[in-house]
Amino acid sequence: MSIISCGNEHLDRVLFSQPSSLLLYGSEGVGKTNLVLTIIKLSSPSIALYISTEGSNYIERANQLGLLERDDVLFAEALDEAHLAQLLARASTVLKKHSLLVIDSLNYHYRGEVRGIESLRFFLSMLSFLKQLSQNGVYVVATAQVREGENGRVEIPGMQLLIPWADVVARVDRTGDRRILTVEKPVNIVAEFRITNHGIEWINVYQESCQRATGT
Repeated sequence: MSIISCGNEHLDRVLFSQPSSLLLYGSEGVGKTNLVLTIIKLSSPSIALYISTEGSNYIERANQLGLLERDDVLFAEALDEAHLAQLLARASTVLKKHSLLVIDSLNYHYRGEVRGIESLRFFLSMLSFLKQLSQNGVYVVATAQVREGENGRVEIPGMQLLIPWADVVARVDRTGDRRILTVEKPVNIVAEFRITNHGIEWINVYQESCQRATGT
């Protein structure tokens, strides 16, 4: 099994075959935070750093998964763009090869459409910094918020920057109790999972052809 794992070997080969940048995007409440916390739980990095840009809502779940008791897992909360930049600068002294960095969510403070060039420059600088970390052997996992745009279309703030930046892109959806992870880049895979007290449980993983690949 990979150093970094989501709990399914078939998906691990796609998501974490090497240190890279993984982007998970989806609407609020679909299970993104549960996914990334479960990845931390199941992984064995030299050190894992989870940065929340959305407050402390993750703490109860992280405690339930036993993550607050682990010496190799660190937690931080970014209050705004400037604070996130400070946390990442400090993180660069801690994160070494085979470390795991999780940012939940990466585009929460991004307001490029409102603040213009200043926010855009910061966001580009941050993405460049994160790419350098992954090239140095750090696994970077980031979630992204979505919003409803014109004509009811779902958009990702900063999408035009995030999609090219990420080595692996996956969308998370929810229909009732069904949670679906759709890998869109570099290959097409669809996986169904459910959330349990112990993390997430994979039900089925399908290739683009919809033929069953693996299951639990």
